[in-house]
Amino acid sequence: MSLNSLQYENKKKFISGFYDNFINSNEREQYSLLNEMVKNVEMKNSIDFYRPALNRYFVIINDVLDKIENKESVDYKKIICLGTQYWEILYGETDNREKYRIILIGEIGECQNAEKYVNDKVCDIVGYAFPSEMFPKRNDIDYFIVCGEIKNIAQTDRRIIRWDLIRFCFWGISPEAAYMRVKLEKQRCIKGAVTGLSYEQVGINWERLDRNLCCLASPSQDLFVDYKKFVWLHKTFGNHLKYCVIGMTDYALWYDLSLSRGKIRMLSSYDMIKDVHNFHDFDKLLIMWDEYKNVLGDLLIDNYSELEYIENFQPEKKLVPNTDQYVECDSNREKDIEEINR
Repeated sequence: MSLNSLQYENKKKFISGFYDNFINSNEREQYSLLNEMVKNVEMKNSIDFYRPALNRYFVIINDVLDKIENKESVDYKKIICLGTQYWEILYGETDNREKYRIILIGEIGECQNAEKYVNDKVCDIVGYAFPSEMFPKRNDIDYFIVCGEIKNIAQTDRRIIRWDLIRFCFWGISPEAAYMRVKLEKQRCIKGAVTGLSYEQVGINWERLDRNLCCLASPSQDLFVDYKKFVWLHKTFGNHLKYCVIGMTDYALWYDLSLSRGKIRMLSSYDMIKDVHNFHDFDKLLIMWDEYKNVLGDLLIDNYSELEYIENFQPEKKLVPNTDQYVECDSNREKDIEEINR
């Protein structure tokens, strides 16, 4: 089975022969052999797959080389110990199960971005694999995390965790809805809500409202989603709610988002309402939704979805005159006001 043009079984044979030499060598020779192993992996063009573990080991190698060049003492036992740990991570030759062993599935840039959100206190990233390849047949791997843009990958193994789906639903479909969701989770003492479409979301000046109302409006939303979102809000805030402003259009009573051209937007509310109405293209994946969320909650850092969203879609900010403070602003609203005043 191919991993970036290098056969996994060939790597195993290489390590088997390497280990015989390794255990019969002194510390300095072992250090050299570990370096040879790393070079061998590089020469076989597997650097992309093994980039996470190798990068960590290269930091150690470079530090040692600097010390040797400066004629400083080198703790070879520590180097051998650390090097062997990474070797075991690469090839699955360890009984140490203190951490989850995961492989990230995606393009190189996607995997590198995803790695920032992996909790390294509980996970060892064994490597990357391209989505076009078959999944590595390794029983020592706990999870295969599909990251980046949403991909057409069959759920052939329960160890396959679709972070790409969670990401797609949270902010990939509608960054505007994600922004309002992030703001909603930071609000306190909510007294009511406004439902509707983008007209209500963008057209209302929320700062001028006398009541503390949250925005449940979202682009292309229909009355079905309005109702489901308000039910979710009521379960969350209960008797504190006193008001509901229902945004309406002349076609609202006949409009069904789940049957429209923009039906994919049903997924942007799924984490909140757990319902897709008449849209069933993703049913096979959505039945695993809670399991995906629970596993990712264990493997990734806290608030990973919000942090990734903020990094990719930071709201525009405006400098407050005569200060060094920035505030969030809505450039579209400002343009609208300028046009109205002309």
